[in-house]
Amino acid sequence: MEQKLVVTELKTPSDYRAEGRTTVFPSAGSLDWFIRKNKVILTSKNALVAPTGRTLINPRIFDLIVLEVGSQKCMQELSNVS
Repeated sequence: MEQKLVVTELKTPSDYRAEGRTTVFPSAGSLDWFIRKNKVILTSKNALVAPTGRTLINPRIFDLIVLEVGSQKCMQELSNVS
């Protein structure tokens, strides 16, 4: 299922984090790090956009990518244990 970009849903990184995501991203720096490490997938799936030069987040898509990346990380750790 393709996720659509809805302009009215776009959030600044600080607003995104403040809306119940501080468990995953306890600091602004942790969100910045996640964005740096995953910028290719985030931009290719429109989770991260900058229509006016300011970085904005599409929360629905970004959340899905956070779960996807987190799941992949757990799978990697499991394979390293085996």
